Amino acid sequence: MSFLQTQFQEALPTLSPDGKYVAYQSNKSGTYEIYVKPFPVGKGEWTISDNGGRHPLWSRQGDEIFYIEKNTMMAVPVTIKQTFSRENPQKLFSGEPVGSLFMDDGDFRPHYDVSADGQRLVVVQNATVETSKRTVVQNWFREFEERN
Repeated sequence: MSFLQTQFQEALPTLSPDGKYVAYQSNKSGTYEIYVKPFPVGKGEWTISDNGGRHPLWSRQGDEIFYIEKNTMMAVPVTIKQTFSRENPQKLFSGEPVGSLFMDDGDFRPHYDVSADGQRLVVVQNATVETSKRTVVQNWFREFEERN
């Protein structure tokens, strides 16, 4: 049995913590947006993003859905008790100051994750020649021995 089968590209499904809803991205509007549907069956579908969206991820408590809009990390407070509802998307930060590009690169790998308490995000940072610096230390063990 298929959960969702359309002529469009649906990708990156992620289940809510209670397993009753699935968030995913679809290009059925002409651009990728984030949607939520009841899982495995049920009526209703809600658009989560307002201006494009990719890479949805639920908070561990199920009270927020995170996603990427262009190069900006977004969060949408949601309610999943009895019925589904959502509030307006909120901009958290742009990827540029943290050295990451969340651009629409066709990449379906996750670029971020959210801590269990929903208060911190870990973001993949792009290393460039300017930001990438390596230091090679040889005979480092001897240096520790000399300090003792």
